[in-house]
Amino acid sequence: MNGRITIELGGVLTPLTFGMLAIEEFGNRQANGGIGWSKLITDLIYSGYCNDEIVEGYNPRKSYREIAESVGELISVRSSVLGDVYKCFEESKAGEQLVSIVKKKVEVQPEKPKQKKKRTGTTLKDSPLES
Repeated sequence: MNGRITIELGGVLTPLTFGMLAIEEFGNRQANGGIGWSKLITDLIYSGYCNDEIVEGYNPRKSYREIAESVGELISVRSSVLGDVYKCFEESKAGEQLVSIVKKKVEVQPEKPKQKKKRTGTTLKDSPLES
């Protein structure tokens, strides 16, 4: 795959390229908030789409909304294409770099120590409110 895949979105064959431009676009989209699988895969596909259009010398002709609607259809029918897209991204040079950076950050994050609740020796019966 080498960072390139062509998928059908809204009945149109759409090439995706996962290079550094896609990583930058993906990072910008993720910074805008929202989490969850549908946002993640939509951002990923849109990023690959924009990267491919720019590399081919075009300004992206499809809007994010158009891509999102087409991805929504793929999600609703549980299309295996979405897994193929993620695999293509993960196996691309840019995707491998991003995944390794994320893994390093996760490994470096120290666990927060659990705080024990302080025992005061009082109960609700001892409360002045219980009279």
